[in-house]
Amino acid sequence: MKGAMTVRYHTNSPGPRAQYSGVEIGDDFTAVGWQTDGDRIGRFRRALTADERRAMERALQAARRAGPTPPAKGPRRPGAGTERIIADGVDLIVGPDVPAAAADLVDRLRDLQADLTASPVGAIALEVTTGPPLQARLRHVGAEPMDVQMASLTVSVAVFGPDSELVDTLDRTVDASEVGDRVAPGWALAPADDLDPPAVPAGGFLTVTVTGAQADVLGDGIQRAVEWGWVSE
Repeated sequence: MKGAMTVRYHTNSPGPRAQYSGVEIGDDFTAVGWQTDGDRIGRFRRALTADERRAMERALQAARRAGPTPPAKGPRRPGAGTERIIADGVDLIVGPDVPAAAADLVDRLRDLQADLTASPVGAIALEVTTGPPLQARLRHVGAEPMDVQMASLTVSVAVFGPDSELVDTLDRTVDASEVGDRVAPGWALAPADDLDPPAVPAGGFLTVTVTGAQADVLGDGIQRAVEWGWVSE
């Protein structure tokens, strides 16, 4: 695994609520991740373990045998998201039919991206206590500050039945203008601390989302819309 940028994996879902996420693995075997949606949004980083390095090397070697993804046939659906992997000898656009030779690489990069959220550099986490009452709190995690815009935030709670049928919803919009344009270690905000959603049916679940903010998740000076999401077990 050589080169200034060994592996780049990124996803992009355009639209009114565009979502961006990705992972880069450099030649020092350090993985850097970012995401604009999830229970944590922001930047993440850690070094790969020796086992992860060897497994990633094997997955890359296998993916090279798959060759580049051929151009898509026909018009592209407007708003369709993309999932792409670029590395030395690999240029793969992930679709419904992932080449068998590249499947391990795809799975490992997806798993790595999810795992990286436990190693925040500069991020904001959504923490939910179901109560009652239900409480939702945003908290800065990591050592680096993050530039944000939070004029107002909307907390949305949705209750689902055992077959994922929607039972009820509850929304609350709060003023968050006091947050300012940067959050740092020690910062926290509770946009909702006394919600009383309907009871979750047996076998059902509850989701909490927080929208209305923008943040510089990549550290590149660009504010992108972010959306926090949480799902009960």
